[in-house]
Amino acid sequence: MQALLRDSVAPERQEELWKELDVVYFMRHSAEEIAWHTEVIAGRVESPDPIVELRESEKMGGILLLIYLPDRKDLFLRIVAALGKNGLSVLDARIHTTRHGWALDTFLVVDRFERLESDELYTKVQEDLRQFLMTDHPLPPIPKGRLSRRSRHFPTRPMITTTPDESGRAWILTIICTDRLGLLYSISQVLTRYAVNLQTAKIATLGERAEDVFLIESPLLRDDEQLLKLESDLVDAVAVLA
Repeated sequence: MQALLRDSVAPERQEELWKELDVVYFMRHSAEEIAWHTEVIAGRVESPDPIVELRESEKMGGILLLIYLPDRKDLFLRIVAALGKNGLSVLDARIHTTRHGWALDTFLVVDRFERLESDELYTKVQEDLRQFLMTDHPLPPIPKGRLSRRSRHFPTRPMITTTPDESGRAWILTIICTDRLGLLYSISQVLTRYAVNLQTAKIATLGERAEDVFLIESPLLRDDEQLLKLESDLVDAVAVLA
C-alpha cells in the first residue's frame, strides 16, 4: 500500500482518512483502489462539497467513479439519477459510509454514448455530477426509452428473491427482468422508499435480460409482511415497461 502511494500523501493525512474506515471497507476494495481513494480524499476528509473523480479502468473494462460527500437518506437514488442524466450506466457499485458519516462510494460505469475519450469530457462529467449532487432539486422522472421488438413481445418475467447472507445481518436481493433504460433508477426509488440501505450492487445484462444482485440491509427485512410488500413493489417497478 505504501509503495502504491509513493509518498504522495503525508502519513498524517493518510491516517486522518483511514481512522474513519472500518475493516469492511478494506476487504471490499483493492490496494490500488484504496491508494486512489486516499490520494483523492486526503486533506479533504470533512469536505462539505461533493468530491467526484473518474479514471479509466482497462482491467475492469469501464470507468471507475469515486463519489465522496456527506451521507443522506436518498443519496444512492440521486447518484443513479445523476449518472443517468450524464449517459452513464452502472455495472458495479460498492457503497460505504465512513465512521464520521460521509459516503465513500465507488462505481464501475460505462458511457452509453462512448464520449469519454478526452480530459475535457471527463472534466465536464465530473462538474455535472458535482453540481447535481450539491442541489436539492426534485429528482427527475424515470427515463423512458423504446424497448426492442423482442423485449416488447417476449419480455423476461420478473423474478425477485430475497435471502439472508452468511452473516445474517444483510440480505441478498436478486432481480431478473427485461433490461431497459432507467431500470436501476426504478429499483433505487423503491429501495429508498422503504429506507433500505444498499451495500453493494452487481449489474449484469445478458442480451435483453437483466440479472442484478444487491446486498441490502434494513430492519423491515425481518418482517415477512413488509418484505412481501417490498418484493411486490419491486416487481411492479421493473415490469412497468416490460
